[in-house]
Amino acid sequence: MTLAPTLILDTHAAIHELVKTGMPEPQAETVVRQQVKLIEQNFATKHDIETLRQATKHDFETLRQATKHDFETLRQATKHDFETLQQEIATHVETLRQETTAHVETLRQETKRDIEILRQETAAHAETLKRDIETLRQETKRDVETLRQETAAHVEMLKRDTEILRQETKRDIEVLRQETAAHAETLKHDAEVLRQKTATHAEMLKHDVEVLRQEIQLRIETAKMGFIKWVIGINVVLASLVVTATKLL
Repeated sequence: MTLAPTLILDTHAAIHELVKTGMPEPQAETVVRQQVKLIEQNFATKHDIETLRQATKHDFETLRQATKHDFETLRQATKHDFETLQQEIATHVETLRQETTAHVETLRQETKRDIEILRQETAAHAETLKRDIETLRQETKRDVETLRQETAAHVEMLKRDTEILRQETKRDIEVLRQETAAHAETLKHDAEVLRQKTATHAEMLKHDVEVLRQEIQLRIETAKMGFIKWVIGINVVLASLVVTATKLL
């Protein structure tokens, strides 16, 4: 019975040593308990103890080899699983890359078609606008020419009226001169009156001519400003279309 403390102390030391060598603690405890049990039951000799130690060492070596083999098997299996997973990921990535490339190419083709359609529509609108501008230019040119002709006709009529008035005035002056020969004082007075009237008519005629000229000039300037504003508006629209088309392209 006096051997119990020594056996307990040696048991803990043996378990500690086995755990230090890498054996799991439950297995180490089981091995040590079996050894103690054998010692207590059989009172083993030094030879028996050595035999048991060798057997234990052999069991431990077998267990170590088995554990090493299990670790290697697990490592190989893990490596194989990792390589398989890596290949699957690479396959998925390649498939995704191909699908993405196909989608990008499809989107590029669709965008190219949309841009081409928009370019054609823009060109058609530009051509229509160009024709409208040309039509408006021709109409404006005709309107200006008509206005010029009308103005020339009015000026010609005014010149004829002035000439008629001048001839009539000349005839009146000649009649008055002949009458003045007989009635000097009366004719002088009448001539003065006629001169004043003639001056008044001439001034009124001059004023009417100036008013007509200013009116014609105003109409021409108004037509020019309207045409210039219209052309500027068309240029702004064209510039906006060009900028929009450029952004879309």
